[in-house]
Amino acid sequence: MTRKAIFLTAVIAVLVVSTVNAETIAIINGNIVVGNGTVIENGTLLIEDGLIKAVGANVEVPDGATLIDAGGMRVLPGFIDPCTTVGMVEVRAAQMTDDTNEATLTATPHMRAGDAINPDSSVIPVTRNAGITTVLVVPGNSNPINGQAAVINLCGRTVDEMLLADGVAQVFNLTQRAQRRDSYPSTRMGVFAFVRQTLYDARSYAEQSAKPASSEDEEGQSGEERKQPRKRDLAMEALIPVLKGDVPVIAEARTIQEIRAALAIAKEFNLRMILLNSAHAYKMLDEIKQSGYPVLLGTTFSVPGDTEPYDCYYSLAAKIHEAGIPFAFTTGSAHSVRNLAEHASMAVAYGLPPAAALEALTIRPAEILGIADKVGTLEPGKIANVAIFDGCPLQIKSKVVRLIINGKDIPLVSRQEMLRDKFEDIEK
Repeated sequence: MTRKAIFLTAVIAVLVVSTVNAETIAIINGNIVVGNGTVIENGTLLIEDGLIKAVGANVEVPDGATLIDAGGMRVLPGFIDPCTTVGMVEVRAAQMTDDTNEATLTATPHMRAGDAINPDSSVIPVTRNAGITTVLVVPGNSNPINGQAAVINLCGRTVDEMLLADGVAQVFNLTQRAQRRDSYPSTRMGVFAFVRQTLYDARSYAEQSAKPASSEDEEGQSGEERKQPRKRDLAMEALIPVLKGDVPVIAEARTIQEIRAALAIAKEFNLRMILLNSAHAYKMLDEIKQSGYPVLLGTTFSVPGDTEPYDCYYSLAAKIHEAGIPFAFTTGSAHSVRNLAEHASMAVAYGLPPAAALEALTIRPAEILGIADKVGTLEPGKIANVAIFDGCPLQIKSKVVRLIINGKDIPLVSRQEMLRDKFEDIEK
């Protein structure tokens, strides 16, 4: 085959693939909750090339489009969990299937969750079936400094196909979980001091790296030593974007001491910060509001302490909302991400407005993670991540009946359904 023939064959192959992926889908007769405050009754959502093309009550549907009749059911943006370990852990009790928590070092800012995500994880279909289309995957939380998080859409044969944004945040943990039993840091004081020292080390590394080689002190060095290039420190380099404010820090801080330490460290180093699981936020709403930092709330079902009101965590989302603090719900897990909407449901039962609860599952996490230009609402130009519910998504009985991710109609099948179907004819 000549070089020209090979080239033409390749072009034809690309065109064929493009045609296959360029499916046009029209969701008609839907109660469309756009996510920006607009609700369109009996509306149409048009999807082309994986993106939302148009949404409205009078959208023209092109010939040949695949029609999905929503039959008056609710059509919403896919839910987003902004802190998970989906794809990083399969069976928590089996260490070989758990790629979270590089525990051999105390600071692992150079660890990247995107390097370890398993696109074939059985957890992914279960998560999708709950209407969740996008998650932030973190590299664990057992260290004071854990590494870089990645945002993925839950559809794709490879991580590259799933990846929406890489290195979107650096994950810190200021809680007791980050303490070491027999080594430093073994106390809250130690954890706070360790994080600050590491950030100062990273600042010094950045300053030294910015100097030209000839300006370094070469006194006492041999000719060969002066010729050696500087050794790269990936851990320190991973923290430079954090110090510059280009990458935010997701800082887990539960108690008053931890939250105050997080706010103080952020101020000291001028960090962009996102608070995670701030259970005692109801005790210091003014300080958090003044900081301007958003909260990822995964403590709705936490057990209150002996001296705390029984509903202090059920009502926490409502209190944060009333204080005007941006927040989103999260599960912080792998296998329990499917229960994300239940956090919002409980919060609504304890005072959170339903509209705010849905926002905390869609547009708010997208804004907090810096991906609101891609996902979070059903607006033209955004990625077509769509969930159709047969009832109110905040009601536990409601189910997802159709799911679209990246403009693809996703089968709602998981290992659980397959096992159920396999053995359903066995006599009891």
